[in-house]
Amino acid sequence: MSRVAALRMHLYGSLGWPTDVEAKFKQVRRFCWGELVQGGAPFVVWGAGNYETPYCVIGSDNYLGGMLAGRYLLERNRSKFLFVGDTSFREIYQRRAGLQKVVEESGNNVSFYDVVLSNFSFESAFEAATHFLSVTREPPDAVFAFSDTAAMAFIHAFRAAGLDIPRQVSVVGYNDIPSAAYFSPPVTTIRQDIYQAGRLLVSNLMQMLDDLPAKSSAIKTELIVRET
Repeated sequence: MSRVAALRMHLYGSLGWPTDVEAKFKQVRRFCWGELVQGGAPFVVWGAGNYETPYCVIGSDNYLGGMLAGRYLLERNRSKFLFVGDTSFREIYQRRAGLQKVVEESGNNVSFYDVVLSNFSFESAFEAATHFLSVTREPPDAVFAFSDTAAMAFIHAFRAAGLDIPRQVSVVGYNDIPSAAYFSPPVTTIRQDIYQAGRLLVSNLMQMLDDLPAKSSAIKTELIVRET
């Protein structure tokens, strides 16, 4: 069977789909990348890799991003942390791990909540935040969200519930999308240098096309402090 036929079989279910849509996506993604590696195709991936990743990966230092967010929240004397995101994604897992590491090293008495949010839309994040507040007796005083969009949705839901941002709750997003700076209040976030990322993605791909080795690397990751 050709690789194209094998891929088509996988996509249309002959190999069996998991029941969860997100799991389907991850399964197909891993399969496609594996086929590209075996076929020797030149490609570069945006995301999170490790020393065992058999292809070139460009991404931010997600672990550092989590640590930066954790330090920021601890400096504001927060003790009830909510992490928003699906840690089955490697990038998001690393952000959660960095956050956890900083808290453990601080020795502070910090409690953790987690909201698993794999849908990336504002609407789904807002619904998740509203539900979380409806079933939580004591709301968190710190939120670290996997994206700025999720952070803004949680801010909106928390304010609708009567919580003051940032007096009662500090919030950190991720990515530093343009709207984060113009949201009310402007969102503190972890910036990924997307311009550097674009240059590295293209230059590594061009090296591969010229039969030159390409190297995985992490782009600049920094905390951007605003009002939340």
